[in-house]
Amino acid sequence: AGAAGAAAAAGAGAGGAADGTFSFDLPGAGSFSYVDAGRDGDGGRATPASGTATPDAPKSLGDGVPAAPVPAGATFTGPRAPTIIYASRTHSQLSQVVKELSRTRYQPKLSLLGSREQLCVHPKVSQETGGRLNYNCRALTTDGKCGFKNRLDSFLAAEGEAAPIRRGQDDDGHTMDIEDLAKYGREKNVCPYFLSREDSIQGGADIVLLPYNYLVDPAARAGLKIALQDSVVIFDEAHNLESVAGSAASFDLTAADIAGCIDELDQAVALLQSGAATAATLAAGAGVDSEGGESNLKAEEANRLKNILLEMEELIDKTEVGPGGKTFPGSFVFTFFGRWNINYKTKKVVLEMIEKVVDMLMAQNATAGGLALSRLASAIESVFRYKDNMRDIIEHYRVHLHQPEKRGGDRGRRSTSFLGGRGGASNGKTFSFWCFSPGVAIRELKLLGIRSLLLTSGTLSPMDSFAAELMTPFPVRLENAHVISPEQVVVCAVGAGPTNVRLNSSYQNRDKPEYKSELGRAVVNFCRVVPDGLLVFFASYSALEGAVGYWHEDGTWARIGKLKHPFVEPRSSSELNALMTDYRRRIDDPSPPAIGPRGAVFFAVCRGKVSEGLDFADRYGRAVVITGLPYAPAKDPHVLLKKQVLDERVRAAARQAPSSKGRAGTARTAEAPVTTINGHTWYNQQAARAVNQAIGRVIRHVSDYGSIVLLDERFASTAQRDRISLWLRNRIEVPSKFGHTMGRLTAFYKANSGRPIPPPKREVLGESRSASRDPSPVAYDDAGAGATAASIIERNRLSAVRRTAAPVAKPVASKPAPSLLQALVEGEEAGGGGGGGGAGARA
Repeated sequence: AGAAGAAAAAGAGAGGAADGTFSFDLPGAGSFSYVDAGRDGDGGRATPASGTATPDAPKSLGDGVPAAPVPAGATFTGPRAPTIIYASRTHSQLSQVVKELSRTRYQPKLSLLGSREQLCVHPKVSQETGGRLNYNCRALTTDGKCGFKNRLDSFLAAEGEAAPIRRGQDDDGHTMDIEDLAKYGREKNVCPYFLSREDSIQGGADIVLLPYNYLVDPAARAGLKIALQDSVVIFDEAHNLESVAGSAASFDLTAADIAGCIDELDQAVALLQSGAATAATLAAGAGVDSEGGESNLKAEEANRLKNILLEMEELIDKTEVGPGGKTFPGSFVFTFFGRWNINYKTKKVVLEMIEKVVDMLMAQNATAGGLALSRLASAIESVFRYKDNMRDIIEHYRVHLHQPEKRGGDRGRRSTSFLGGRGGASNGKTFSFWCFSPGVAIRELKLLGIRSLLLTSGTLSPMDSFAAELMTPFPVRLENAHVISPEQVVVCAVGAGPTNVRLNSSYQNRDKPEYKSELGRAVVNFCRVVPDGLLVFFASYSALEGAVGYWHEDGTWARIGKLKHPFVEPRSSSELNALMTDYRRRIDDPSPPAIGPRGAVFFAVCRGKVSEGLDFADRYGRAVVITGLPYAPAKDPHVLLKKQVLDERVRAAARQAPSSKGRAGTARTAEAPVTTINGHTWYNQQAARAVNQAIGRVIRHVSDYGSIVLLDERFASTAQRDRISLWLRNRIEVPSKFGHTMGRLTAFYKANSGRPIPPPKREVLGESRSASRDPSPVAYDDAGAGATAASIIERNRLSAVRRTAAPVAKPVASKPAPSLLQALVEGEEAGGGGGGGGAGARA
């Protein structure tokens, strides 16, 4: 099927035209190149482009940077050290990184990249969103009519080469996050978006901070000026990488999308036929002949594209699909688009035509604005991005035609949240092109020549399966214990409630009145003993809403409200910030009532907005309760196909190595074997990672404390407990009765009641710097704790510079702060000296 699909797509390049197809005078049909991009042909040794490791000892850190220790205070000349590219899921997470970096003695040149929506300071353009904002920005800047961008060159010339902005700092020397950068642009009357992308800032940075999608999405990556060759790429919060990378390589074309494209083309044809689309109305010159002022987009061309979409809509609509949809090989996508002569050779013409239509609609302020056509263009670009990716598409992609469920409730939401898809419910069928191997995106990065790839997160475990998903061997792995002491946490797996009704939130059990009543009684008891903030996580939005609705009826909600102020996670992100502010305000209340609610309880969802990236340190999160296992919908087509693809991969690995048996296989790469996992194992591990991520909302630093309650009888099993994060696994207690759990919690909070809460400010590690801009809780409450944590890092880290000579003396205090590379060298030398607490604290 793969070969037939390739031949059909390739052969379409020279075909004739019928109404509704593209016909161009093109050379004969091209051929697909079946290239195994994962093999470097050097006898099995991983080259620097492979990114993860090399068996051979490194000769240097980079061109011209010696591997031997460098004397303290030495000045580095010649080629620069490798650029560090630091990616995380959201800008709020990157802002936390900026805060932590500003607390250290290192002062690297920093570049922080954001979107136009985050950084535009134009008073009119910034009021727009999405595609319209991007279009208006391009229109003004192309015509030289944006004063904020026009002032950039003179501003940078006046600031000079040594200006703080060239290091990512404001005039006071503070390292800026994305909000600071936007504020800086407004104050200086320059565009922060283009300022951050200046060659002298982005190109000269030691560290570049950006969101995931800027790296894993080829379209977004193409717009950057970052040289990935020989760079060090770090993905923080890397447990999200699987879904983000898979989503970047996938698309869903819904019936609403195709209908929207047809409507937009109707508007375009009407504008072109009426003569309204002229140079006078197309402010950016979109689709306009630059010499004559006449639109170079013809109504006939727009009509031809419309006819293609009408035929596409009809073909999809008349294709019979069963209850679970109909699945095709990944290569079928070429057959599908090839019906209308859309292929590698014609894609450029098609995409240019769509871009002209979209720009014309934007310029005319048309109702639709070209959003549906933009989605179509993105889909075509995804399919025909690389001519040599046929092997990947055959192995790792599937085309799925299905009828989304008409109920717009939890199931559809859970599905897209779980696997990072972009589809949604509609009345017609959806054409989906899904990538089931996020390693495709990671391999693209490796082929671009990155030197090292580092993934870090609190919930990567089990690492074998994570490496398998990314199709990348990681020979260097570290799974740490926590920095806290045993008396700062208690973990209980509870299988029954106060009246001894078993607690099991499986799909078959969670809607039973007796379960919801018992769950409510347990939560009421926890509200009595847990001080300040309490977090309660459910497996899904429907489980949460079902329980809360039931509690409103049976009086449980009123009982909870007498003990703590209740909050419920909203489905809409726009409502969350105000809710979080009120939640913190309730906990920070300096004079709570003598009788009435004290503190607050937040009911949230695993894999929801609260479970990811929000900080509930200290009083904001003294306990987290997990009410069930957040399995993805078992019958969701994306989940079913994912499990099927993994099972096929295991069988293929078993055929290559007949002696291997069990739940995993081994697939060889040019670098090292990569273990594969079957669909059932993956399914369980994804639920476990969501649990571990929710657990991570509490105990946020070395002085914090809190309890974790696993409120489902399934957590008592050895299999489920083994999936909990390593730092908690051996601390899980299984009380025989609910009363024993309450006694354990009461004793725990009594023992920790005298533990000091860290002040909101602290000195920077290594040197004195104002911390007034950061009111968040401290990470270390005294020098000893800092030294201990630093010594743990020192014992486990890999050398940035190989130690080949005796350590040299530390630099004297009067010397200026070192560059990032110098600081790493100093840390290496200090580690080699064996000098106790001082070296640990500085490291």
